[in-house]
Amino acid sequence: MTWEGIRRGGLLYTLIAAAVLALAACGRAGHDGSAEDVSSGAKLVLKNAYIVTLDPQRPQAAAMALDNGRILYIGAEEGVDKFVGAHTRVEDLQGRLVLPGFVGAQLHAWALGNRVDLRDAASVGDCQQRVAEFMRTHPQRQVIVGQGWNAGIFTAGGPHKDQLDQVSDFYPIVLFSGDRASVWTNSEALAAAGINHDTPNPPGGVIEKDENGLAIGLLREESAMALVEKIIPENTADDYRAELRALLAEAGRRAGKAGSLAVGQWADFTVLDKNLLQLPLVESTTATVWRRYQRGELVAGSH
Repeated sequence: MTWEGIRRGGLLYTLIAAAVLALAACGRAGHDGSAEDVSSGAKLVLKNAYIVTLDPQRPQAAAMALDNGRILYIGAEEGVDKFVGAHTRVEDLQGRLVLPGFVGAQLHAWALGNRVDLRDAASVGDCQQRVAEFMRTHPQRQVIVGQGWNAGIFTAGGPHKDQLDQVSDFYPIVLFSGDRASVWTNSEALAAAGINHDTPNPPGGVIEKDENGLAIGLLREESAMALVEKIIPENTADDYRAELRALLAEAGRRAGKAGSLAVGQWADFTVLDKNLLQLPLVESTTATVWRRYQRGELVAGSH
């Protein structure tokens, strides 16, 4: 797992979003000791952890107790000890990052803190207004990136560079579709990417052109999209942190609407070997799965 994958809407975003579906399947369990106690102790207690709760009121916790597929407690270290019994497995995670889920679903989810949000744009004009507003509030951005547009908003002709040139013909504009299968760009983005009438379609991709052979600002499939993705500047460390926190906040809102916080299927909780939210970027470019749990049992990772 790499931060490059995160920037491109990759594995970590997908898995965290999929975790929301797992969480939505069960009812809310105890929080800060509010759940019923277990006389023999919980099956599993995690301590000294950085647990992402998906609860917007308390986004992270340090300890958690689980038994019989339910969260009995999630909160501060001092409150979890009463759930430790003679047969409880107690694990000191030494500050590692704990994420719910990591299930096998496939979703597209992105944090939008540094991009134009087009997910519910109702028309081309709506997209244009949002891009213009983003440019006004983010004057430092040299390349404008957005995502989420739906092909259904185009009444005729589909996406075209002229529509975005009306917003700006000076700054490159790169807008990903909601299914992340297409990119809509302006003329400046095409020029910055070196795409012209002589540019051939890359293997497996399509550069849409008009009857005169001129690129119209619509690129389809990953290989073609990569031609313009290369002009998007690398995120700063602050950008990465902001995007990940924005994604977690969005996941929390979705879970909250479902009234859920509990254990899902396949892998209920996953522990990464590093806490990507706290390490400097140079130390957190990669992370691997350290342990995975299902119904309180260790199903993958070191014992």
